[in-house]
Amino acid sequence: MKEIDTPRSGGAPRRFINEPEVARRDSLSRSTRWRRIKEGTYPAPIRISKNRVAWLEHDIEAWISAQVNAAKDL
Repeated sequence: MKEIDTPRSGGAPRRFINEPEVARRDSLSRSTRWRRIKEGTYPAPIRISKNRVAWLEHDIEAWISAQVNAAKDL
C-alpha cells in the first residue's frame, strides 16, 4: 500500500488502499460496491494513474464506522 505525504488533521499521513484491500475490509461484492458508489452511498475511489484507482483508508474506515453506528440504532 502506498503512503502519500498529505497530512490530515492530527498529522498522520493518509494511505491509499487498493480494491482487494477494500474488499477485505468491507466484505461487499465488487458489483455492490460500485453500485453504491454510483448511488453516492459509498466513498468514491481516487484515480491515481491512468489504469488504477484507490481509496483513502480513512474514507473506508469512516464508512465502516457509520455502518456499525447505523446498525446499533436499529
